Amino acid sequence: MKKLLVLLFLITIHCNIFAQNTANAQESIVFSPEQNAVCLTCGEGNDVVAYVAKYITYPKISRENGIQGKVYIKFLVEKDGTISNLAIVRIKTNKDEAIVQIKNRKKDKDKIDADVKTIEDAEKALADETTRVTALLSKWQPAMDKGKAVRTSFTYPLTFKLE
Repeated sequence: MKKLLVLLFLITIHCNIFAQNTANAQESIVFSPEQNAVCLTCGEGNDVVAYVAKYITYPKISRENGIQGKVYIKFLVEKDGTISNLAIVRIKTNKDEAIVQIKNRKKDKDKIDADVKTIEDAEKALADETTRVTALLSKWQPAMDKGKAVRTSFTYPLTFKLE
């Protein structure tokens, strides 16, 4: 139970269960993680945080340009436990602050534009790494509703922080 609470705190997962209904194939049923804790397991030792930490790599361009922050990714855990529909839903980094600093330091517009492009590429690299690592997640135990496996939608933030 303690491990589950720590995992919930670190990842901030939002579960939305999509169950099929004969009357309406797209009827949506929403469960909280507490109601459906089985959906929190995946991969090596069923510890999502440890799994992601093992395989994540801080992108060089992001590190070199001091870009850090959170990347929010959403994906589905299918009835068979595979993941699909990966999508970055939000990126919140210090990109804007970095761009302001560039503009305040430099006068040459061409150099400013080139440096701004580098910062934007650095932010995109964080999103690309989040997608790459999430795609590596092993088969999950699917969520259950009334004894049947159902599709589960997850959205979680992955934090990149320079030390």
